[in-house]
Amino acid sequence: MKIVYTVIMFLIAMLMIDHFMNKGNTDITAEMPKATYPLVYVMEGDTRINCLHGYDQEMDCSQLDDTISPLQKDDRKISLQIDLYADSISALAYEVRSADGQRLVEDTEAGSFTESEDMAYVDLVLKDLLEENTEYSFCLKLTDTEGRTIYYYTRIVLADAAYHVSDMTAFALDFHSRSFDKDRAQELTKYLESNADGDNTTYSKVTIHSSFAQITWGDLSVKEETEPEVYVRRINPYVANVELRYALSVDMADGCRYYNVTEYYYIRYTAERMYLLDYERDMDSYFEPEAASYTNNKLSLGISDGNLELAESEDGNVFAFVKENRLFSINLTDSKTALLFGFYDQNNMDSRTLYQDGGIRIASVDETGNVRFLVYGYMNRGNHEGSVGVGCYYYNSMLNTIEEEVYIPYTGSSQRLMQDISQLAYVNNKNQLFLILDHVIYQIDLVEKSYTALQENLIQGSYRVSESNRMIAWLTGDVDNSQELILLNLNTGRQTKIEAGSGRCIRPLGFMNEDLIYGLAYRTDITKDTMGNTLFLMYDVKIQNESGDILKDYNKSGIYVLEAQINGNQIDLHRVSADGNGGYTAVADDQIMNDLPETTQKNTVEVVATKDYEKIAQLAMKSSLKSDKMKYLTPKQVMYEGERSIHLPQEEEKQECYYVYDGYRLSAIVQQPREAVSKADALSGKVIDENGNCIWEKSNRSNVNQIMKITADAVSEERSSVAVCIDTILSFEGVSRNSMQLLQAGKSLFDILQENLPDDKVLDLTGCSMESVLYYVGKDIPVMALLNDGNAVLIVGYNELNTVIFNPMSGTISKMGMNDSRDYFEANGNCFITYSK
Repeated sequence: MKIVYTVIMFLIAMLMIDHFMNKGNTDITAEMPKATYPLVYVMEGDTRINCLHGYDQEMDCSQLDDTISPLQKDDRKISLQIDLYADSISALAYEVRSADGQRLVEDTEAGSFTESEDMAYVDLVLKDLLEENTEYSFCLKLTDTEGRTIYYYTRIVLADAAYHVSDMTAFALDFHSRSFDKDRAQELTKYLESNADGDNTTYSKVTIHSSFAQITWGDLSVKEETEPEVYVRRINPYVANVELRYALSVDMADGCRYYNVTEYYYIRYTAERMYLLDYERDMDSYFEPEAASYTNNKLSLGISDGNLELAESEDGNVFAFVKENRLFSINLTDSKTALLFGFYDQNNMDSRTLYQDGGIRIASVDETGNVRFLVYGYMNRGNHEGSVGVGCYYYNSMLNTIEEEVYIPYTGSSQRLMQDISQLAYVNNKNQLFLILDHVIYQIDLVEKSYTALQENLIQGSYRVSESNRMIAWLTGDVDNSQELILLNLNTGRQTKIEAGSGRCIRPLGFMNEDLIYGLAYRTDITKDTMGNTLFLMYDVKIQNESGDILKDYNKSGIYVLEAQINGNQIDLHRVSADGNGGYTAVADDQIMNDLPETTQKNTVEVVATKDYEKIAQLAMKSSLKSDKMKYLTPKQVMYEGERSIHLPQEEEKQECYYVYDGYRLSAIVQQPREAVSKADALSGKVIDENGNCIWEKSNRSNVNQIMKITADAVSEERSSVAVCIDTILSFEGVSRNSMQLLQAGKSLFDILQENLPDDKVLDLTGCSMESVLYYVGKDIPVMALLNDGNAVLIVGYNELNTVIFNPMSGTISKMGMNDSRDYFEANGNCFITYSK
């Protein structure tokens, strides 16, 4: 009887566990709440553009610049269409601010609006306070009948007809439509630049250089499932970046698959015709576990570039992966697949849930199937709907539940948050989360819901993080004058101090695997160039492991290392030597080679060629699975009482940095303007500073301009050409100074300009192309160029064929051919300095 009783109790226990795993405990768990916020669209004629998603609090509007909506100067009207989704409006108001958010231009209660079924319509006429061709931040404040105030943001610009946004969005939509009809698509050939740069072996990325067949979907059987949403990312007179987002289906051998597609158009308008300056189409498949195709140990992911995050348990029997912003886990031992997190599913699929403005990062996977992960960016639905932030979650495979461990709200843009998360996001086995947010390293206790700032005021070059995020190193002092480096193992908590030694300074250069690379320089070898930039001349480069063992020690007599770049198992060292006259001469780069451990990952992503669909991605799993044996799980969320949010302090004073956009999205955050402009130039993008001001933009200069207020002057025994150039700039801005005296007193030209132009931002653009710095000349800002012989000239004008150069050595202003100018400045190192207003 005891045996029978034991067997019965065991069976009851197993049934209860199975019930909890598949149904959840209704007393303590619930499904993620549905999306409830309305969507707001800007009307451009009859076309809906710039779908705006609501925020649950006022945000830093200087960072919310991912869409721009034009207003015609004759009526200053912005027309909005609001998709209510069964919500209802109680009141509307709007606010207009300067782009940096510092100046309130208008704060107005909206007048009447109309509601029809699930839609609302409102026309807002802004006050006559806007300057033409100047960007402003616009915020619509919608209060619904539940008393919630929801905030919607876009940039606006008071434009004239020269912007032609309606024409350019219509062109993008027409191009898109024709691509699905090969007969009508013949018209598109005049816009394409098909050549060897196009990859015609995959549909996952198609560009302006792809073939006509590739642009028109080849032999794929495709069907549009949603109308494209239109986003205007950037506009200038006659030029726009337009983005289309939509879903489509493809009939494939293993069934119908659904794809998320984004098209990017860079368009120039002329009265005669449109010019397509660039085009790209990205396509990636949605993963639906119950429709997945398994062949032996291969799991097909459909048409995809294969670039997805994957983590596995130590034995490889459980792995998790992120596909189109949803997190899945597969347990090979128990034949279970679980959708762990995603804002959209078969019961929650509309423009609110499909919107992707965030990411998921896997922190850990263990052998029992438990997964810890981070969700960051914009929260489409759930308890934090409309919030931007970082949440840490834990999947309990035994109970089939998801529990939120901590949530950190953020008032900046999700794109900037994603850049920070890409630097550091690590959870150790002591329930500690480590993040870099707003230039601070935080250690967050997931149990106590508390935080510690490990290091503040991080700047570029003062810290390094290993690729695994397990190791981090930072300086305890100024980046150019620190004698101590902290090396921290985030998993074990082991901290090591590395000291430079007497009369020396130290700087972290990066990691090779988990081993730190750092450089040492004598204080006497740390100097400044004429621009005021620090030259940190390292006589020694070391590779050191966590235990303090020196694995490599690089030093060459008479040779200094300026910087190091890590590429795989190779460290490239950029070097100089003393020239005997107080200066330095570049010498050939050198390399340090290091052995990289072989990958031991048991589950991997492969990209393979197929006959009918070109390249597809597939998961190569440790062992085979049979789809007919697979169990599919959808965990529920654990309900909890109390507060699990941690509010980190806001950055009191914004650190100087530059945000590089590629025309559609944030691409990089850097702290040197020359690096920012060079990156944006290569991306045909723009640069925004920490206050939301535009510092540089591609294709936003006139074809001809000359600063006529600048007249010729000449050097003398009392004034060098550098002093004449500085005096000319300052005089042009209404400031009178004796620059020669300041230079002789040891001031750098950068410091002289910045101290005397306190309301402007002086920019060292050394290394940028001549064409890129003409942007400033087009805005009536002179550009100084330093020459190899120590002299300087000013670029004060240009046209399509020439630049106009003021040369203090000859005391003349003259033209130089565009090609000759380019060669001249390149031969002199492209050493440019200018300023932004």
